[in-house]
This record gives sequence, C-alpha cells and structure tokens, in this order.
Amino acid sequence: MHVIQTAKNSCRNLWKVFGKNSSAFLTQHNGNPSDAALAQGSYIATVRNVSFDMHDGEILVVMGLSHRTVIDNVAFPLEVRGASRAERDGRARDMLKLVGLEGRENYFPRELSGGQQQRVGIARSLAVGPDVWFLDEPFSALDPLIRREMQDEFLRLHSRLMGGWAAKRKRQLGMPA
Repeated sequence: MHVIQTAKNSCRNLWKVFGKNSSAFLTQHNGNPSDAALAQGSYIATVRNVSFDMHDGEILVVMGLSHRTVIDNVAFPLEVRGASRAERDGRARDMLKLVGLEGRENYFPRELSGGQQQRVGIARSLAVGPDVWFLDEPFSALDPLIRREMQDEFLRLHSRLMGGWAAKRKRQLGMPA
C-alpha cells in the first residue's frame, strides 16, 4: 500500500535569473518570461519554473554559491535550520578543514579557483550531516586536472566519513569499532 504524505514544504514556480534588475524583469513578465524576452533583455535563466515538495525527513541541498563569504556559504544550511551563530561557525570551520580550505573562511567565492569553489559546495552539503549524499555530475564543468583532483578528494572524504559512520554505527549496535 502506498501512503501519500502531506508536503512539509512546497516550492512553486521557482526561477533563478541572472542579469540587471532580474527581480523587476520577472515581475514585468508575471513570473514567467518567454525565451524571447530573456534573450531580448540579455538575461540568463539557470532555473526555470521549477516546483517541488519536500516531505518530513528530506533534505534539500543547493550547490550554487552566493555572494557570502566562504564560511557563511558553508554555514547557510545551518542558519536555515535555526542554529546559533557559534554552532554554525564551529561546524562550518570543521567542514572547511575537512575539505582543505582552512584559512579561506573570509574569502568570497569569486576569489577562489574552480576546485576550491567545488570544495566550498561540498563542505556546505556536509555541514548538515546528511544521511544520503546525492551528487549530480558534480565535476562535469571542471577542467580535466581539477576534475581528477576533485574525484580524488571525493574518494578521500568518502573513506573518512564512511569510516567514521561505520565506527559510530558499530558502537550504536554494541560492536567493537
């Protein structure tokens, strides 16, 4: 039997448009600009009219980085959860150390290399301690050298995090780690 869950959160008609005064542009086009209007105004829509529901226990992680500092980007999902500033910063610092970006906390994404920006996104996705980590072609936009570095980094993180998870689970079950 399939049980239908009521959505905990819903998002409807989401757009992410880049260009001058994009909010006003979306308003002028009733939140649904045509391809022609986008092109004519030199706008780029990276997210177009997306709708989704989130159910209890689901976590959504968006990998794009904002205009915030590195530490604030990593701490953002914890801020959304209502964590204190001290808790957010502590966890963010731990994740930045884990991905090799200690000392870059006060940089902005535009001041980092592509590989470093990817590491910030990885740190942010790990900050919430997800049970499942879905990656959708996380390295496809990188040049071959950086892609290889990030693949190696992912394997290192996987080994470290899963090793820690396995030991924690064994302790929960009363087994020697």
